[in-house]
Amino acid sequence: MQKKVWPTFLKVVIITIACSLLVVLLMLRTSGFSKSTSNQASSISNTKSSAKTAASSTYKQSSIKTNSNSSTTGADYKVVTVNSGDSFKITKGTHTSKIKLLLVQSPSVKFKSTSRKALSKLILGQKVRLQYDSNADEHQPYVYVHGKLVQTALLKQGDVIISGANTTEKHYQAFKSAQDSAQKASKGVWSYPGLVNDNGYNND
Repeated sequence: MQKKVWPTFLKVVIITIACSLLVVLLMLRTSGFSKSTSNQASSISNTKSSAKTAASSTYKQSSIKTNSNSSTTGADYKVVTVNSGDSFKITKGTHTSKIKLLLVQSPSVKFKSTSRKALSKLILGQKVRLQYDSNADEHQPYVYVHGKLVQTALLKQGDVIISGANTTEKHYQAFKSAQDSAQKASKGVWSYPGLVNDNGYNND
């Protein structure tokens, strides 16, 4: 009787052990798959986060260009030539550009030399920063030297007058105040009767 029961018992034990091993192997395999899946999900999440950060950075850089009227450009440009009382040339590395002061005008004939000398004294050989209005040409910025707005300084001295300005422009009120001050004090062009009329400069 024992001979018949003993082999059956062994079979049960062997089958039980085999099943247990199989279960353990399946659990280990499932655990490894779960970790792999988790790592892949984490990698995908990190990739999306990096892409989002890069997109945000690109947007900020784009915003700086399109909304440049809110702040000056970070680059410093050296003034190498002054052509007139409202125009000059700047250089950055090997690149040279001609700049026209936004919203101001210097005389074309009378007082021309004096106006050009005034601008030269302010910026020639100096490093300047440019500030662009949203509606202005890329070569017609507000210009800063040592943190001061060049157009305002010239208007206070009477070396230029406001030209083509709209009352909604960023610096219009400051420009108007500076020009009124020079006119009342008969400075610069305002000391020459007939040089400035209601329409701007006389160019004869």
